Amino acid sequence: MWNCLCNFLTAMTYENGIPSLTRFFSIISFIAFLAASFYLMWNNQQWGHYDTFAFITGGGGATTQIFNKYFNSKYSSKGIDLTSKSSTDGAAGEQQAKK
Repeated sequence: MWNCLCNFLTAMTYENGIPSLTRFFSIISFIAFLAASFYLMWNNQQWGHYDTFAFITGGGGATTQIFNKYFNSKYSSKGIDLTSKSSTDGAAGEQQAKK
């Protein structure tokens, strides 16, 4: 069971064998949301700014994943050398790359 949990967390935080900082931030914010929510429920306390906290930690994870997708699309973590990319972009550049 412990091995399965470790494999799951590794799959959640790594991308192509490389640790992903944006995924790490998403997981940490979600854990903070769960911990604070559980603490408030357990102690039966009211917090005036809980809605802001929940929006930032809960919604922040989703927003971080959007940026993660953008970074992975723009700067692929598959080990592609970005310095050798030609300055020609678009369909003409793709056709030249295929030749």
